[in-house]
Amino acid sequence: MLERRQSPWIQKNNRAYYYYRCNANLYNNQQFDRALSDCNKAIELVPNDPDALGQRALVNQKMGRKAEAIADCRQALNYQLKEDVLESRDSKESQAYRSALKELGAKP
Repeated sequence: MLERRQSPWIQKNNRAYYYYRCNANLYNNQQFDRALSDCNKAIELVPNDPDALGQRALVNQKMGRKAEAIADCRQALNYQLKEDVLESRDSKESQAYRSALKELGAKP
């Protein structure tokens, strides 16, 4: 599925960065309700961050919430594609979101 990485967008916002890091720790401890809450807070602070959306897609998938995981993954892909266009590239992140959607049984 998707790899976790630190987002430069989230690093610009200390509160969102805190929630992102906290979420990563909670996800590793399999406390998915708390992880989902932290993801939601990070997305509230930085709504256009594909990394936070991708992270929430992972949590939703682990919680068995396939529709929500697909929606988050699609939104993450859309934001990532916008970044890719600005940088004239097809990033490994975009490719990962497409693969994740296929794994979830959805069309990219």
